[in-house]
Amino acid sequence: MFASMLAFVACGGGEQPTATEPESTEYPATEVVEEDAVEDEDAGVVEIQLRTVGETMADMEFSPKQIKVAAGSSVVVILENEAEAAAMIHNFVLVNRGTADEVYPLAIEAGPDNNYVPTDNENIIAYTPMANPGESVKVEFDAPEPGIYQFICTYPGHASMKGIFVVE
Repeated sequence: MFASMLAFVACGGGEQPTATEPESTEYPATEVVEEDAVEDEDAGVVEIQLRTVGETMADMEFSPKQIKVAAGSSVVVILENEAEAAAMIHNFVLVNRGTADEVYPLAIEAGPDNNYVPTDNENIIAYTPMANPGESVKVEFDAPEPGIYQFICTYPGHASMKGIFVVE
């Protein structure tokens, strides 16, 4: 029995997702993280500290991965790139839910002079310029209509960096 358990563990113990498999596009109905959103009720401004973490293509991600704001609020997203590796250049691009796969190839075409953002695409709601390792960038915008949106990094090869932006 020990030998069969050892063989089971050595073979991976069943199907496990790998870093190269795409993430699901399913969105959880609950558990939206708000801890990094600070709202100034008098001004109706929500300031979000969004960090990029990870030093490799396999571990890069946004933190937090989920953000919630009130509809109609003025939103300030401050993107802090905490990476040190030269390839970890990031931006924040807020897009309509389910359109990231459409935006990514257009971002490559837009190129570095346009911060890899196809600005003429109706699915893009807001975006920051690129942040090199150790830099911070920001964008200010009015929250869109209530719903669930995505935020992504459009730097080439960074399609795994994504999060959920909920507007209530």
